[in-house]
Amino acid sequence: MNIYHFLFGNTPEFSLAELRAVARSTIRIIHTHELIGTAELASDDQAIALLNQLGGTVKVIRELDLLEKPSNEDIIEIATKALIRETEKDKVVYGLAEIGRDHLPVFDAISIKNHLKNLGYKVQLKDGPRGGVPSALLLHKSFVQEICLIGTNSGTIIGKTVAVQNIDAWTEVDREKPYADRIKGMLPPKVARMMLNWGLESFDIDSQPVIYDPFCGSGTVLLEALAVGKTNLVGSDLDPVATKGTKTNIAWYSDVLTMSVTPEVMTGEVSKVTPTKKIDLIVTEPFLGKPRPNPAKVPYIFKGLERLYKGAFKHWTQVLADKATIVIVMPTVTIEDKSGKKHTFSMKKFIDSLGNLGYTTSSEPIEYSRSQAIVRRTIYKLEYNKRS
Repeated sequence: MNIYHFLFGNTPEFSLAELRAVARSTIRIIHTHELIGTAELASDDQAIALLNQLGGTVKVIRELDLLEKPSNEDIIEIATKALIRETEKDKVVYGLAEIGRDHLPVFDAISIKNHLKNLGYKVQLKDGPRGGVPSALLLHKSFVQEICLIGTNSGTIIGKTVAVQNIDAWTEVDREKPYADRIKGMLPPKVARMMLNWGLESFDIDSQPVIYDPFCGSGTVLLEALAVGKTNLVGSDLDPVATKGTKTNIAWYSDVLTMSVTPEVMTGEVSKVTPTKKIDLIVTEPFLGKPRPNPAKVPYIFKGLERLYKGAFKHWTQVLADKATIVIVMPTVTIEDKSGKKHTFSMKKFIDSLGNLGYTTSSEPIEYSRSQAIVRRTIYKLEYNKRS
């Protein structure tokens, strides 16, 4: 068994929740560092397979050693042995990544190069930011290796990158799908995957729960469901162009993946559409309002959105199976009044009020947003319990 460290993306809290959801109880996940989750796995292949299921993890690193206070010589020796071990010829091409070591001086990567040269190897050092070699280089140039130094409370982890997130695969699906609406289809595929994985935690790995996106847009959530092997798909949207596009996208992607799927995709208001099957899992991003709302109108916008959401949640009590899971994005907006005082508007009170309908939160909400975003995504996970 080896120890592997999974480097998280922009929202570590959400990435950790997703990793734990996908790993299940069979793999113990330790929160080693703010940016890293750690697991003990049998092989690189198992670690890579886990990485490929995730939307919020960008890199997986195999631990070589953990030293409380390593000297430079210790690091050089361990790194050199690892690089030589996986070098096929007499030339070593490598880069260095430092994570969680901002409080320490930058490690001199050239010292590793010099040691390798003294051992008779030709060496090329790939320069990059302190966070490491660009992922595209590691993805496309398999001969490029990366040594990682990770600072933790227990000391310094010396590791070697095993794999990086396949950016090309994500980009290809997003760009090549036949139908796209860049205005409506605002949910990034990686976030959709993370939400889906988080929701699927409630179900057996090999099960086929009925997955429903009631604001399906171009079908991003349903495509990500296909990507993780789920084929019992239901979608709906008020816009007939969107539902037609979703059907087209699912047909295209199921061909790409050579999967057989017959989705149920309907057109209609979210408070009126009724799928033919009971729904086990809802994963969705509803309308969140305009991305740049007029600050003076935000209170009224939230009242209108609350009416929309309330109608949806009330109707879903008729279509959800007992113990169903809901993973849903809700808006959060902070505005500043003329005096400079900040006011935050969220759907927390609304979510809390859903207990009357049988909904309870099963996890703390997670905020996911870009730094410049005015409307921030707050992602809630709920369970529905039918009232007798």
